[in-house]
Formats: sequence, structure tokens, C-alpha cells
Amino acid sequence: MEKIKRAILFHTKSMQQILAFLLGSSFIYRLHTLDWWKEYRWDAGDYWYGMALSYNLDKFSIYNYNNPLRGYLYPLMAYALHKLAYIGIGAERLNFFIATSILYTICFMVLIPKIIKLMFEIDISIPQRLIYSVICTIMFRGMILYPLTDLPGIMLVCLAIYFFLLLMKDKVKRKWMQVLYAGGIGVGLGGAYYVRPVYLIVWLAFSGMAITYMIRTKKWTLSVALLGMLIVAMPQICINKVHFNTYSPMIQTQSGVGKSLYLRQLEWGIYVQKYESNMDEAAKNIPAAMIYEDSIGTRLLEQNGEIDSYLSYIKFCIRHFADMACIYLKHIFNGLDIVYPDAYIKNVYCNRFMVQFFNYTLIFGGLEGLLFFIKRKMWNGWQVGLVITYCLPIMLVIPTAVETRFFVGAHLVLYLFAVITLINREWWRKVWKCKWKAAGVYVMFLCVCFLMNSQTFNCYGIPLW
Repeated sequence: MEKIKRAILFHTKSMQQILAFLLGSSFIYRLHTLDWWKEYRWDAGDYWYGMALSYNLDKFSIYNYNNPLRGYLYPLMAYALHKLAYIGIGAERLNFFIATSILYTICFMVLIPKIIKLMFEIDISIPQRLIYSVICTIMFRGMILYPLTDLPGIMLVCLAIYFFLLLMKDKVKRKWMQVLYAGGIGVGLGGAYYVRPVYLIVWLAFSGMAITYMIRTKKWTLSVALLGMLIVAMPQICINKVHFNTYSPMIQTQSGVGKSLYLRQLEWGIYVQKYESNMDEAAKNIPAAMIYEDSIGTRLLEQNGEIDSYLSYIKFCIRHFADMACIYLKHIFNGLDIVYPDAYIKNVYCNRFMVQFFNYTLIFGGLEGLLFFIKRKMWNGWQVGLVITYCLPIMLVIPTAVETRFFVGAHLVLYLFAVITLINREWWRKVWKCKWKAAGVYVMFLCVCFLMNSQTFNCYGIPLW
């Protein structure tokens, strides 16, 4: 009888998970179909039409790809969707809709909740996962609707973290599965880098953690991750040899004349508070490249001249430490400040109050949730190391000309902890005991956020709502 009860419970839970997954993916797919008419512009258009099709639909060759600033992998993924349509399986856009609906639902409802459970032993219910998926779909819809690399890069990093946690916590008993997962770590890390070059820092930090883990535990299975990295790197090595005359596995951001891409970004980050792309043709006075200038940074660059090396950048920061600290604190806020959920703004003067209010509330709830659980959980070195490794790409883009899509990794964590916290009775009991103080802190947080937002948007005269 007990076996029958367990079987029924397992069947019921499985059906609930399948139903929730179908609802989550259907929501993303429906969002796609509402914007079927949308043309892919700028970076999205470059990936979807230019770089993807450069592989050649008639006669594929990895050597056809020669972009020095972008890794080969995401354009190759987009090419696969084009190729399916070319041979008669679906249509290009339809294939993109289906693929992203499935993959992002896996990310929001399966992968990230499983990582949180392995790291912090927090069980996330099926309704919470569905709510979280819907929130992410609404708030990140621009990154979902367009072929952009932000979410795919994070997914690959999360996949590597998930495999590492499974091996570290001895969740995988069979040797061949351990080897497979170790190879998956390398594929995830290497793939993330070849999707977004900023994940090179994760690749390096994770390698250090893996080496330390193997030395301490004498478990050498993780060394297979190097093979996974090599497999993913081989196409880039071949491309680099043919087009850039080097056997380096690195994306050639330094090729050509002038500064490296990241050094240019560091210089832009001094006088640019935030960057967004505007496609609202009705707003004649707002440029397509919405650059929110920082008056302090602009003045400092005018006084000191351009940044021509990393050493001169470091000296510049030391010389103007207080000003640079203020500039970068504004960068952190502006990176987290989702004002237009679309990657490319369709209506600059739309009422943005509810989006901002919702985002600030979720960030507040996420910070509260992190503090709430941190106080009740024992942190070890591996957890801290993984959290820092995950956050490194976000930390790396703080000094640059920030876009909110660069901070989606932070949003994913904060939103999940907000969902966990705001449906937690223990947390509400704690809040109720000091409700007036909690309400005061929340209102003050909202006021500070709206004030900082208005300071950024004043340069274009865009009202709060």
C-alpha cells in the first residue's frame, strides 16, 4: 500500500512539473507570436542575419566565419535554426521561437532552482518556479524576443556550475557519468566564453577552483573538463589560424588597429552612465543610441585626456578615486534599473512607473531574501567561491558603458530569492513584528531608487511617469 501511495505521489508531482513547464514555455512562445512582425536590428540583426548566415546555407564551412570581436558559437547556433528551415523543417523565426521557449523555460524552472537547492538546500516549489519563470519572461522579454547572447551565456555558465555541484556533493555515483559531467563543465565554460567574451574571467576563475578541488580531494575526474574546453575551442582555433594567423583559442578582440574592445569600454564607462538602444521613430529628439552622459566623468576626461592603456586607466582611477567610486556606484544602480524591458525601446515616453516599481520591489525582496537565508545557512569556501565566480562577469562590466542586459545574472538571483522570500511565512512573521520599521525601510528604498533614476534620465528630459 505504501508503494502505491509513493507511486501516486510521484506521478502527481511529475504531472504538476510537466504542466508547469508547458505553461512556462507556452507563455514565452505566446510572447514571441505577439511580436512576430518585429525586425531584428543592431546586435540582434548582426547575429541573426549577418554572422549566422556567413557560415553559408548552401555549403557550410566553419572557416566562413571571421568576426574578430564575437565568438563563433552563438552565430553557429543561430545558423542551425536557419539551416533547419533551409532543409524544410519549420521557418527560421518559428524555430527560434520554439528553441528559446524550451531552453529559457529549462533555465528558469529547472536549472537555476536546482543550483539553489544544491548550494543552499532550499526547496523551491513548482508554483514558485512557475511564478519565477513568468516574472523573468516579462522583465527580460527583450533578451528573449531577440537573438542576443546574454541569456545563452548565463545558461552555459549555470550548466557548468550545476555539473560541478553534482560532482562536488557526490550526487553522481557511476564513473562514466562523472566523466561525462566533468566534460560538460568544460563545454559549459568554454561555450559561455565563445558566446560572450566577458565570460573569459569565469573560465579562469573556475579553472582555479577545479584545480584546487582536485588537489585537495585527490579526485582527478574534473581534469576531463579540459577536454570539454578543448572540444569547444577547436573551431575558434581553426578560425583564428585561417583569418588571424594564430593558433590562440582566444577571441581576437585586439586584432586590427587601435585599442582593445575592453579598454574602449572602460573609457566609455567614465562618461557614460548607461546606454540603451532606441527604435522609437516618433521621438525625434531622442537618438537611436541613447547615451546617458555623466557630467563628472565627461569633465574628468576633458581635463586629463583619453585613456590609452590599462596602466593609464589605473592611474586615472587612483587620481580621482572618490569621483570614480561615485560614477561606478551609479553604474551598479543603472545596470539593475530596468526601465524598458525591451532590448530596443519602442516607446521612449511610455509610462514606466509600474515596471520600475515592480523591479525595485523584486530587488528589495531579493536582498531581504539573501540576508534572511544567509543568516540561517552555514557558508563554506566552495559556496563563496562559486558565488564570486558567477558574479565576476557582472563585476567586470560595472566600469564599462553599462546596459541593463549585462546585469541579468544579478536579476536572476535577486528575483528568485524575492519569489522565495515573499511566499515565506517565517519571513512575513518576522516582518510583521516590526511592520512599521520594515515599511519605512521599503518606502525609503523606493524613494532612493526613483530619485537616482530621475538623475539619470534628466539628460533627455524623460519624466518618471
